[in-house]
Amino acid sequence: MTKFKNTVIGVMCLTSISLFARPEWIDDTSKVCKKSELCAVGSGISLSMAKVNATSSIAKIFETKVKSTFTTEVTFEGGSETSWGNERIEEATEMALNGVMHPHSYNGKDYYYALAKVKKSKLARIFQKEMDLLAEKMVATSKVKRTGALFELENLYKSWELFSKRYTFLTGIDKSAPLSYKEILERKRNAASDVVIHLYLDEKKPRQLTPHLESILTQIGYTISKGEVMGSDATHLLIGKLKWQKEFLKVKGFEKYKFIFSLDAKNRRHRQSGKMSYSISETGRNFEQAYQKALGHIKNYIVKDLHKISFEKQTI
Repeated sequence: MTKFKNTVIGVMCLTSISLFARPEWIDDTSKVCKKSELCAVGSGISLSMAKVNATSSIAKIFETKVKSTFTTEVTFEGGSETSWGNERIEEATEMALNGVMHPHSYNGKDYYYALAKVKKSKLARIFQKEMDLLAEKMVATSKVKRTGALFELENLYKSWELFSKRYTFLTGIDKSAPLSYKEILERKRNAASDVVIHLYLDEKKPRQLTPHLESILTQIGYTISKGEVMGSDATHLLIGKLKWQKEFLKVKGFEKYKFIFSLDAKNRRHRQSGKMSYSISETGRNFEQAYQKALGHIKNYIVKDLHKISFEKQTI
């Protein structure tokens, strides 16, 4: 009888160990994930946190596995990237992950683990919809006879490319945009030929926005002159200002400032050809910290909205 009891206890112990053993999918999602699915594992101090982290891990797959040569070859000088395009990607991915499933979970010794999975076709459909909308905008913008539209056209292409690489990753299908990036660059260079822009920005020294804007314009092909006095060879004038004002903040040890950036373009006849304005409030332990944080947002704004300014040859 004792021997029988020992055998039963032994079987129960083995069963208990097998039931609570660390599942294979934690280290290898292919054990439970089909080729038509995208899967990721997340961990946390609670099951709900593990599920949230698992869903976030699916979104991060695009950051680690989608290698786009475009994003390394076609970035503005100085390291500015299309953050606005990445925001669209994040929004579309978040929309697709609303219906993500968590079919497996595990309560470990220190953490909970959860598996998140979503069908690749679901993500691909949402990315395809975004690509179609961007393609329509590209075609319409390409017909606009204004140099500022070329900036917008380039931004649309870059955003389309971000979606395209992810669509290819999910489906294996490589699609082409309505216009090639080479064609867009050629249009920009033709529009920039024989145009000399006199650039002057009233900003805090050492100047940081001036070289940022100058690098964007010279990359396109525009010739730039600088200084407080407009040169005789300049065909257009581009002037800007960055000012600020301190704002009230209750938090001790921190300061808050509102930064206001403006940019105004005119041709040789002083006819306005575009303007930009942007304001943002930032906090920091001192003015310099808040100032540097604001500069990052302003630089991204310049990249995104420079299409609002045109340098037309025929208006000189």
